[in-house]
Amino acid sequence: MVTLGYAHLIDRFRLPVVPCGPPARVSRAVNRRVDAGTEILFPPGVALEDSALGHLEFALRHEGIDLAVIAAALGHITRDDIVRRLRATPNGEQIRRVAFLWEWFHEHALDAGVQVSARYVEFLPADRYVTAVNPRRNTAYRVIDNALGDRRFCPVVSRAADPGPAFLTSLMARLSAFSADAQSRGHYDRAVQYLYLSETRGSFAIEHETPSASKEARFVQMLHRVSEPAEIDEERLVAMQNVAVRDAFSQEASYRTRQNWLESRTGRISRHDDEPEILQHPGTGPYRHFCADREVRFLAKMIQIAIEDEIPRELAYLSGYDHAIRQIDAEFDLPQKDISRLVRMIHGNGGHLSRTKRSGSAALPDDVLERIEAIVQQAFAE
Repeated sequence: MVTLGYAHLIDRFRLPVVPCGPPARVSRAVNRRVDAGTEILFPPGVALEDSALGHLEFALRHEGIDLAVIAAALGHITRDDIVRRLRATPNGEQIRRVAFLWEWFHEHALDAGVQVSARYVEFLPADRYVTAVNPRRNTAYRVIDNALGDRRFCPVVSRAADPGPAFLTSLMARLSAFSADAQSRGHYDRAVQYLYLSETRGSFAIEHETPSASKEARFVQMLHRVSEPAEIDEERLVAMQNVAVRDAFSQEASYRTRQNWLESRTGRISRHDDEPEILQHPGTGPYRHFCADREVRFLAKMIQIAIEDEIPRELAYLSGYDHAIRQIDAEFDLPQKDISRLVRMIHGNGGHLSRTKRSGSAALPDDVLERIEAIVQQAFAE
């Protein structure tokens, strides 16, 4: 089937982009627009000028905003074509958006010499997309610039992916409800610290690496700083990267221009005799302008899991652990490290000390071990 809009532009110019949505196509099986899930179908008579600019206007009208495709496609649409259309229909919504975007990406004026008298039109329709809190007005084309960023970096998020303020309000209320009590008992900070440590070990596990204690500490410190309001520039990114590399000799002082060789657990280094040859790459566009729906949904899900599952579970563990430690310490004269070890082993084995671990604690009578098991079981049951 013949492609339309963004899909047509991608095929026509072989644009190195990943589209946000399903492709639009012409189908003789429909007499109106049909959203078929994996594609959008239009009848053969759909209004469209069969030119690159015509397909871009069609996409803006019917498919929404796909900045990665728009940025790439505008490199193949001439200034003269845009100016000609703008002069012919200066109040057209889509051509005004195109003109605004051309200047947005190119950072200089079209100098079309037109006077727009139509009402302002939103760059991102607010009923469909998450928009900036403080939008700017482009007076030349009467376009409200409500993008979440600028040409340097601008993700696009649809309303369908946005969980909405009620979602976060509900989660934060739940977090506040159990964190106040946990703070008073000193559990909350310990729980968060453990979760940072767990995240650190999980990140290194992806690379099949067990970090040293000092590297763990540096990585946890870096995680603490992620939420700090700061510009993400070369200096900040290099500093973050150097936390994770193997040693000081592998660190860099600027962006890397060569492959990062990683050492495996066996000490072997994965590398080739020659530097890798890059045959093709998409440029910076796909990393600057992209549909962030998947990332937003993932982040919302991770926040929900952290607040509803991970933090409460860790707080419950700390409460049971502290209770067991205090009770065992009150009843038996044992070193704190031994009490802690016994609590962790018993809890980790479902409330009982395994036969192997029991034999390793032969210095303690069976009745003492049984009492300690009972204390741990009761502490974590409460």
